[in-house]
Amino acid sequence: MLGEKIYQLRKRNGLSQEELASKLTVSRQAISKWELGVTTPDTENVVQLSKLFGVSTDYLLDDDLQSDEDAPGFNRPADGSNKSRLRVASYCLIGVGLLGILTLWILSTIMGTSANTEEASLIKVVWIDLQTFLQAYRLDVLFWFFCVLLIVGLFMVLFSQTSKPIEPVRHAKGLDAELDAEVEALNKELAKIKHDIDKMPKMR
Repeated sequence: MLGEKIYQLRKRNGLSQEELASKLTVSRQAISKWELGVTTPDTENVVQLSKLFGVSTDYLLDDDLQSDEDAPGFNRPADGSNKSRLRVASYCLIGVGLLGILTLWILSTIMGTSANTEEASLIKVVWIDLQTFLQAYRLDVLFWFFCVLLIVGLFMVLFSQTSKPIEPVRHAKGLDAELDAEVEALNKELAKIKHDIDKMPKMR
């Protein structure tokens, strides 16, 4: 139903009824009545809801559609494809960066001129030989270019792994509990309005 879909989309986007009402320039009571199925939003509000939540109007209005992907003409988001492409691109950057750094290091061991490093550790010797080689053949920029590619690739891998999917909708029991609370609040409002009407002087 439309009301349940509005409720689910509102919760999924972390909006309260007041916040959603403010975005649509309607009252909180209107949002409550929509979610409870007491009233339905007009065409303009349905269009605003579809734009706000990023779903189609067909999905909102057709009770047979369980998800926006079932709507006619829906183009499935390429989130999975985009993540795969991002992962492949990141691995390519890491591979090129590592290959370039390794190539320069191998060339430094073959063609480089070793400095006086008798008392230095092995790592320090390798680094000094590499620095000497890079400076001698003016390959410093190329070396740091490969380093940047490696770092960017690692960041892309980290980003692709830490990106979170959309939070699933809560269990139906939670939905029923909140709907019951909304019904109770609406009944109280109706009772208050009725009480105010009864207190008004009756016309003769």
